[in-house]
Amino acid sequence: MNDDRLEAEIRSMLAGRDAGAAPARLHVALRQIPTTLGRSSPLMNIPRRLMPLAAGFGTVALLAAFVVVISLVGVGRVAPRPVGPGGSPAPQSSWVPFDPTADGTGIASAPNDVPISIVLVACGVLAVVATVRTKSRRRRAATGVVIGLTMVAVFSLRSTPFVGWTTGEAIAGLGWIDSSGARMSASNIFAVGPYGVLTYGFDLSNTGPLPVDLLGLAPDPVGGAWAVGMGPSQTSVGAGSIRVTAAGLLRDPNVYSLLPSDTRPWDRVHLSPGEHQFVILALRAGPCALGRDNRGDEFGSDDVLERVGVVYDVVGIQTMASVTLPRPIAIPRQVNNCPAA
Repeated sequence: MNDDRLEAEIRSMLAGRDAGAAPARLHVALRQIPTTLGRSSPLMNIPRRLMPLAAGFGTVALLAAFVVVISLVGVGRVAPRPVGPGGSPAPQSSWVPFDPTADGTGIASAPNDVPISIVLVACGVLAVVATVRTKSRRRRAATGVVIGLTMVAVFSLRSTPFVGWTTGEAIAGLGWIDSSGARMSASNIFAVGPYGVLTYGFDLSNTGPLPVDLLGLAPDPVGGAWAVGMGPSQTSVGAGSIRVTAAGLLRDPNVYSLLPSDTRPWDRVHLSPGEHQFVILALRAGPCALGRDNRGDEFGSDDVLERVGVVYDVVGIQTMASVTLPRPIAIPRQVNNCPAA
């Protein structure tokens, strides 16, 4: 008997036989099969539970890496230069003195908001993807936490001042006459005429936990003119106000002097946490400046400047700090016949 005939006989025998009902245990076993196959080990559930958290940390790491790349490459970042003590760039062979009458030198241009805009757009895209593509509530919650922390970090960098005057040198220069007897206590008095130029220098410190790059000064201490990209024109700050028109640095970071031979034009300065840089301000008086000492006058008034706007870059984000001067700047002004009155 060959194999084909044997197979045909067996099929014939089985076709004519009733197998009867299935054993009771078979139904129980069949019901248990899906449960057994679908059940995973408790150890396998741990990675699944950590997936939303891992995704959140991964997103934060990605955004952090992106910001670091921007800070290292930097949109519009200039090439690094050698630095001397106190974060001041080393003197160059082709030296020229700082000219306080050259308006615009050391005045920061309008802010570059490309990096912060990209981060905000990335957060928006992440929120859309989490809403549309993710059904898990845990993953959506984790994504919301990541986006919230990123937004808080970005806006904290933008709003928290990282530079200021804490201690160090402060020198009054061109136009200065005295530091006592002013109507505002502890002011430096400068006697300059209408739109006259005066100079003042002080140590600016990095008071934050991250390194910063000093980009320049804003024409006014609240940043309004800087934020809209206006230069140090007469209308950018307001008639009758003292405004910053230029900024410079020391030629030798160890020689504190405002003489032209000891200064140089502004350059971008890198400051690590705790480092300081002596900056020189050139300021112009308003149209009402008196041009002389008024402390002996029966009636007198002063224009006063207490703060200046310092523009800097921190991890690729440009922002401005309103820095209080070591001593306010007071300029005697006309009481009557003032063009701005």
